[in-house]
Amino acid sequence: MGDNMNYNDILDDNTLIICESNIKNKILSHLNKIDNIYNIKFMSINDIIKKLFFDYDKEAIYYLMNKYNFDYEVSKTYIENMYFITDDNYESDKLNELLKLKSELLNNNLLILDPLFKDYIKSKNIKVVMKKISKYHNYIFDILRNYTNIDIYNFKYNNYEHKVYEFDNIDNEIEYVAYNICDLIKKGIDINKIKISNIDDDYITSIKRIFNSFNIPINMPSNSFLIGTKIGQDFINNIKSDINETINILEKYNGSPIYDLIIDICNKYSFIDDYTKVKNLIRYDLSNTLVPNTKYENAIEIIDYNDIIDDDTYVFLMNFNIKSIPKVYKDEDFLSDVIKPEFLDTTLEKNKLEKNITIKSIDNIKNLIITFKNITPTSECYPSILIENKLVEKPKININKSYSSLNDKLKLSSYLDKYNKYGYKDNNLNILNYNYDIPYMKYDNKYNKVNKDNLYDFVDSKLLFSYTSVEKYNECAFKYYLSDILKIDIYEENFSALIGTLFHYILQIGINKDINIDEEIDKFLKEKYKDKVFTKKELFFIDNIKENISFALSTIKNQMKLSKLKKLKLEEAIYISKDKNLKITFKGVIDKIMYEEENNQTIMAIIDYKTGNFVDIDLGYMTYGIGLQLPIYLYLSSNMNLKNIRFAGIYLQKVMTDLNNKDEKLKLEGYSNSDQSIIEKFDITYKDSEVIKSLKTIKDGSFSANSKILDDNKFNSLISLANDKINETIDNVLDANFDINPIKKENSQSVTACEFCNFKDICFRKNKDIRNLKKDKNLSFLGGDICD
Repeated sequence: MGDNMNYNDILDDNTLIICESNIKNKILSHLNKIDNIYNIKFMSINDIIKKLFFDYDKEAIYYLMNKYNFDYEVSKTYIENMYFITDDNYESDKLNELLKLKSELLNNNLLILDPLFKDYIKSKNIKVVMKKISKYHNYIFDILRNYTNIDIYNFKYNNYEHKVYEFDNIDNEIEYVAYNICDLIKKGIDINKIKISNIDDDYITSIKRIFNSFNIPINMPSNSFLIGTKIGQDFINNIKSDINETINILEKYNGSPIYDLIIDICNKYSFIDDYTKVKNLIRYDLSNTLVPNTKYENAIEIIDYNDIIDDDTYVFLMNFNIKSIPKVYKDEDFLSDVIKPEFLDTTLEKNKLEKNITIKSIDNIKNLIITFKNITPTSECYPSILIENKLVEKPKININKSYSSLNDKLKLSSYLDKYNKYGYKDNNLNILNYNYDIPYMKYDNKYNKVNKDNLYDFVDSKLLFSYTSVEKYNECAFKYYLSDILKIDIYEENFSALIGTLFHYILQIGINKDINIDEEIDKFLKEKYKDKVFTKKELFFIDNIKENISFALSTIKNQMKLSKLKKLKLEEAIYISKDKNLKITFKGVIDKIMYEEENNQTIMAIIDYKTGNFVDIDLGYMTYGIGLQLPIYLYLSSNMNLKNIRFAGIYLQKVMTDLNNKDEKLKLEGYSNSDQSIIEKFDITYKDSEVIKSLKTIKDGSFSANSKILDDNKFNSLISLANDKINETIDNVLDANFDINPIKKENSQSVTACEFCNFKDICFRKNKDIRNLKKDKNLSFLGGDICD
């Protein structure tokens, strides 16, 4: 056996065995094979320490967090280091601070003591079966010797010699391991006797990919936490004072292992009545509790090379690189080397112990293959210091023996890349090229339709639509899929967006009251952007636009004096249910609605602020689902709980403007009602409007040719068409239609949908994918010209 353990020396009645869990399992496995029955208790060294000194629970952590405003990690670190406090006074302020906090926790009964344990061990024979024994462990054993006898079991290590295999990169290293695993399985080695050790995060993705191509099942460690699950989010977002109310919300998940883990976490806080007070602690637990992975019965396992490993087990010790093996400690402990008590290992002693145990553990494994790599995709790597006196070899995989056609094809494409780009011909290129016909340099960018059921599950059976998402879908369905369904678009709020938000905020709060604009801007920036560090250029620009904001606010207030519509709704959020196969919600926020209710009807004008340089009110592409902003605002407001709405007009207002030549600045751009009795309610100057751009009447009382006017029927047609386009977009999304189909507007020099798209490197759109839109200049879908 690789452990060289003589169990007869260990097994005895009335014995307390101090050991690690893997050694405990070995002993229990041996007990199952013999007839004798022993009175044995197992404890880890940490269990012993807690019994001798104290244990603690969440209440102690909560006490320190609540009283001293520590975070979770700091509180836990303080308590863990209290085990090393044994005197009544220290020269170190840090140790005295620990002593004070420990006394405080003890006085408040927040450290759990076991006064009977010392009497208990007096009747036991203690045997220590540990591979790694530190100075502190010996200090603990000396304490135990005051009460009973202790025998420390000395391991007998083998001294097998092993080669070390070097690889250019991490993928080659993993591929070599995969080939050798396949070789072992082909030779009849049980897959459950094949293990991998010493991998870190750099290996996870590549191992999954490469092992999958070789059809090698492997039980990978979980890398997701409860906080990232739907159940975890539902739980943390709905924590109430009475935790039972929160649990009731999660009842639909009952039976899930994640649900059970959350219940276990809740039980740790039974000491408190109001669970909202420990929300941060619970969030920490959710963020540090792994979601359990599904385990395959017959699969490669990842183990610790320090475990007791049988001689018939094959181990691939990967990542034999510096910083990975042996583990290196720095003088970064809470108690630094300078103030550590004598019974604790210094950093130098810890590193020496770690190195010695690592060497013994490695040399004790009979069937061991050691590998390391020279580079990862992000950094250069160097072999471990333990490589000294070991034979290093750079192996080559026998390409004539294939265990994965998929992997072979991927290698062939890689070799072809090197040959075509750099003229380098790999020795294996010819044989792979002879055996495989791959579609090299042939690319089909066509979107392959996703399964609708999978789509619905992915979006959790609900979708939110808005003007922006409808416009995005109709500009290019694939762009919408990537940004709004897969959500791989990285949103970074730029300075222009900040200015837009700032403008909207000041115009919202300053419409109905006098405000100090400078003070309100400073307050807004401090509250909403408290973590942002502004550049001098940005601060200069913010200071300069204060005059623009002041002018805009003053002008808008003066414009409103020219209106008889005195009722206001600002930043009005409107939600419309569009439920179909999923829960569908259409949402819009309208900057300003001015209205008045009279004679059983509601006269309304809609205004949306724009801080950009371009205001687009063109309806010529509306039938394609493009340019729907104004019609969608009509549609949204028509669903408000108001009687018999008649629209005086629908407008965009460019509020960020050049302060020179102010006369035409900030005039509204959009469409007005052709009924003069209606438009007059909104703008008493409509005959030569001081408010609406290009709106005026001529001598005969009719509107000029440049006036953009619509009658009630056309307003209703816009509403109906907007509703149709929204429904059409929703139906297409629910049908998983996400083709690469960017639009190009008539006479445009570039593909309109692609100009500012973040996904150009993904779609590889071709000319045949482009939809060339023809503008309906006469707006025939409204029955012709927009002027009466």
